[in-house]
Amino acid sequence: MRQNINEEIKSLRSVFDVEDTVMDTEAEHQGAVEGSDIYKIFDNLYKLFNSLGILSDKPEDIGHSFRFIHAYPDEVKKDNVNIITFRVKSRAPAISKNKAVPTSNFTSRAPRSMFEEYNDVTGMYENNYQQTFDNVIVLNIFSTKARAVNLLAQILESIFMKYKREISPMASTYFYLGMSDIGFLDRYDQEPIFTRELAFHFVTTEMFTMETEKVAAINLKATN
Repeated sequence: MRQNINEEIKSLRSVFDVEDTVMDTEAEHQGAVEGSDIYKIFDNLYKLFNSLGILSDKPEDIGHSFRFIHAYPDEVKKDNVNIITFRVKSRAPAISKNKAVPTSNFTSRAPRSMFEEYNDVTGMYENNYQQTFDNVIVLNIFSTKARAVNLLAQILESIFMKYKREISPMASTYFYLGMSDIGFLDRYDQEPIFTRELAFHFVTTEMFTMETEKVAAINLKATN
């Protein structure tokens, strides 16, 4: 799994001429978003798209708007509207720079202890941990019009370039990996279905707390 996601990210970056980047551990902590749950990215993108006025369930808006949903929904509405789906294609512990050996990198497979503090109310020590992940997020565009697929792909690319300030808080960092060729899926209710997918590399940091009891005393007993 680790090798697959690394090869996928590197191959996409090489095809679309994106500079290969490895997280710096110190910068990683400074840029980490507390509790940056990977699926909260969907909610935040939904809010951004909605604020831009490009979400719609109306067939007459098929040229420039779309319905934004998770991939593989339980129910699909049978109407002639554009659809863009959100999918976490792959996810694995992030690769970080090895400061001790600049020419090598390492993968933090276990959560890292950040700090410990004592809670006067509960009488417990709270140990705070974080785990950083590499995520490949795919936005799939579906439409009965090939021109609409191409237009929406351009709109998405433009949004991720122009609204970096709004998107950046969703993750420690993100990169645009590229776009697939347009494809023809099948016919749905006598209408053709065209599709494209846009892939993004998001680095997210999950944070959590574990409580431990305070040790009251340690008794040592010497034996002969």
